[in-house]
Amino acid sequence: MIEIFLFISVLGLLGMTWLFPLLAGICAQSGLLLRKKAKRLEEVKKDCPLRVLIALPAYNEAKSLPGTLESIEKAILKANSLCPGLSFEVVVGDDGSTDDTLEIAHKKKVKVLHLEQSCGKWHMLRLLLDYCKEADWVVFADAGVVWREDFLIRSYPLLRRHNVLAIAPTYFNPGGGKIERFLWRIERHFKWIESFAGGPISIHGATVFYRRGPLKKTLRFLGNRNWFNDDVVVPLLMRSLYPEGRVEYLYDLGVYDQPELLKNSKTAEFARRKRMVAGNVQWITGLSKVVVDRNHTVGLLALRRVFRLFWAYWALAAAMLVGLLFVQKGAESIFLALLLAATLIFIIFRYYPARVLSESAIASLMAPYYFLPVSMREGVRWR
Repeated sequence: MIEIFLFISVLGLLGMTWLFPLLAGICAQSGLLLRKKAKRLEEVKKDCPLRVLIALPAYNEAKSLPGTLESIEKAILKANSLCPGLSFEVVVGDDGSTDDTLEIAHKKKVKVLHLEQSCGKWHMLRLLLDYCKEADWVVFADAGVVWREDFLIRSYPLLRRHNVLAIAPTYFNPGGGKIERFLWRIERHFKWIESFAGGPISIHGATVFYRRGPLKKTLRFLGNRNWFNDDVVVPLLMRSLYPEGRVEYLYDLGVYDQPELLKNSKTAEFARRKRMVAGNVQWITGLSKVVVDRNHTVGLLALRRVFRLFWAYWALAAAMLVGLLFVQKGAESIFLALLLAATLIFIIFRYYPARVLSESAIASLMAPYYFLPVSMREGVRWR
C-alpha cells in the first residue's frame, strides 16, 4: 500500500513540475518535431509599419474599465514617441452590458463594438478579431488590468520577429498573500523552462498579443464551439498549427489587476475555478488528438496541464503516504504527525486564505465529473 501511494505521489509531483517541460525542451532542441500539414509563417519586412489593435472584451465592467483605458492610453503615448512605424487602435467590445460600460467607453473616446444581448466572451473575441481586418497584431486585454507605461515599448522588438506567434506578459496579483506570490513565481519558472520548447501553451489571459494572421486561422480551426479557456486553447492550437512559431513569455514584464477591485471579485472566485477546470477538460477531450498528431513537443507541454488539473488527488495521495508511514511507527509517531499536520495547516492558512485553498481543491476534485458525457455545465461564467 505504501509503495502505491509513494508511486502516485512522485508521479503527480513530477508530472506537475519539471518532467514534461524538460522532455519537451529536449525534443524541440533536438529537432524532433512532428509536422503534419504545418502552416508556414510569412516573413515580415524589417521596416514595414505595424498596426496594432488593442481589443477589450467587456461585460458589466463600468468600475474597472476607466483605469484600464487610462493605463493603455499612457502606454500608447509612450510608445508613439519611441517606436517608429507602430500605430494603435483601441476598441471596446461591449457584450450586452447592463451597467454603464457602453457610456464609459464612449466618454473615453475609443471605438466600441456593441451587442444588444450578451453572447459570451468567445463569440466577442471572434467579433473583435474581425473588427479591424488591417491589423498586424491583436492585443486582447481584460478590463480591470493595468499596464506599465513602458509596456508596449518593451514588447516592441518582439513584434518585428516573423516567427513570433504570440507575446504573453506575466501577471502580478497585488492582492495575493505570500504563498500565492510564491506559487506565481514557481509558475513563471516553469513557463521560462517551456520557452526552450518554443514557449508556453497556456498563458494568463489578462493581456495577450497575437499575430493576426495565425490567430484568424486558429480561431477558424476551433470553430463556433464555446471554448471556456481561450488563454489555453488558442496558444495550444496555434503552436500545433505553426510548429516553427514561438510564444514569447515575458516573465519579467507583467500586468496586474487594479487593487481596489480585487476585494469585490472574491465572490466569483469559485465559479472562475470551476470554469477553468471545465475548460481544461474541454480542450483535453476536444483537442488532444489534434495537438499530439501535429506537434509532439506541444503535446508534451500539454501533459503538464493535465497533471495540474488533478493536483488535489496527488496531494491526497501524499497525505495518505505520510499517514501510513507514521501509523507504522506507533502512537508516538502518530502524535508527531498530527502536530506536524496542524503546524502546516496553520502556516498555509496564515498566508493563504483558507477559502481560496479549499475552493481550488474542490474544483480539482470535481475534474472527473466534467469528463462525463453531459452538457457543459453550471458555474461557467463569462470571465
